[in-house]
Amino acid sequence: MQPIEGKSMPTLNDVTENAPTVNQYINSMPVGYRGGFVRQRDDYELDMDIVEKLRVYANDHEIVALFANWCGDSRRAIPVLAHLEDKIGLKVRALGGMTKPSWAEKRKNPSMNWAIPPSPREIEALSVTSSPTIIIFNRSGEEVGRIKTKPKVEKTVEAEILRIIEASKKQVLKDNGNSVDDPDRRGEVQRLRALCAWMRRRHIADYGWESQGGV
Repeated sequence: MQPIEGKSMPTLNDVTENAPTVNQYINSMPVGYRGGFVRQRDDYELDMDIVEKLRVYANDHEIVALFANWCGDSRRAIPVLAHLEDKIGLKVRALGGMTKPSWAEKRKNPSMNWAIPPSPREIEALSVTSSPTIIIFNRSGEEVGRIKTKPKVEKTVEAEILRIIEASKKQVLKDNGNSVDDPDRRGEVQRLRALCAWMRRRHIADYGWESQGGV
């Protein structure tokens, strides 16, 4: 996520620590909404292959889920997080109750997407526009990615969370490879780059041309 101009990147510090877990939130929802969330929680079956891969990252990541109780996409996605809480101990802060502004509020402020309050104040701090918004934070409290409304790449919420985390890990490794502070690691990277350059020169010398993908 790119920060909005003039605003810093949101962090986990922008979120209340007293938020309920997903299971706590679902169990305390108004009756008119609770039934749909409970049925989805009872009926949903996690992809256990994905879950076992996520288990490795559970202690190093935390999720903040913001959603409207009446939202069908939330009813499908949020109970999945309840299962991840139970299965692998993934910590989730559930901030439900997102509420649309009244006609009068919308007329006064056409850019208003959600009424705060009663919507959680974190909506503004985290630049949330969609329900649900599922934000993944790393151990340092930095956002590594988010799901808006529904998964965009993978078929399931759990698979999309795994994809986001693994992509963030790969980016960190790439960044560290391009800028290494440790002298020993810096030397190793330089040696590898020199070896690749030598192999490329040999390839050109032997064949007279450089392959499209390089060596």
